[in-house]
Amino acid sequence: MVTLEVFHPGLPDWRGVEVGDSLEEVMAVYPEAIQYRTEGGGFGLDYNPSPDYPGRFASFYFNQDRTLSSFLLKYAFD
Repeated sequence: MVTLEVFHPGLPDWRGVEVGDSLEEVMAVYPEAIQYRTEGGGFGLDYNPSPDYPGRFASFYFNQDRTLSSFLLKYAFD
């Protein structure tokens, strides 16, 4: 298995989400994402597209003002 992790604060996303978007805008694009609060008072979203793609997910990190600060996309290939 090969795993590729991409973490870059300015990386354009695979569904058009960009750094600076609001939490609500990202939730509209990823309605299946699970929201949680971070230790620093910000917000996070975790998204896994389906059981058919267990090695692919995205995590989004938001500032306290609810704007997207960065995200991590992970892909695993057999």
